[in-house]
Amino acid sequence: MDYEFDEMWDGMYGLDSLELYYEAHAVGCDGECVNFNIYFESVLTDEKFGEIDKAIENFVHSYDEDVYLGYLDVSEEDDKVRIYLDLGNVEPEYEEVSIHGILEAINKVSGIKLVLINE
Repeated sequence: MDYEFDEMWDGMYGLDSLELYYEAHAVGCDGECVNFNIYFESVLTDEKFGEIDKAIENFVHSYDEDVYLGYLDVSEEDDKVRIYLDLGNVEPEYEEVSIHGILEAINKVSGIKLVLINE
């Protein structure tokens, strides 16, 4: 898989401060929307998709219901899982919490090879 990323975007998203077992890079910025494409070391299975979906659900429910972390959608596309995050109406202090929280939540799922943000 060939991909290009810019270390500037990695720094802007704070990816260099995270301790993840998989590789994660930001390819660009798309305003208040963030797309996470999750690639696996082997074939994506329904079980792995379910683990990702559950990890995101647990992340969202770990915060007080008064804290809005953004609109989230988890879907399957070909050989990857896609997480769409819309940060519209998210308080500025929770934007990075949402982005990092997603990456840290899926860090508990084995078999992830690479996550590209806004690919």
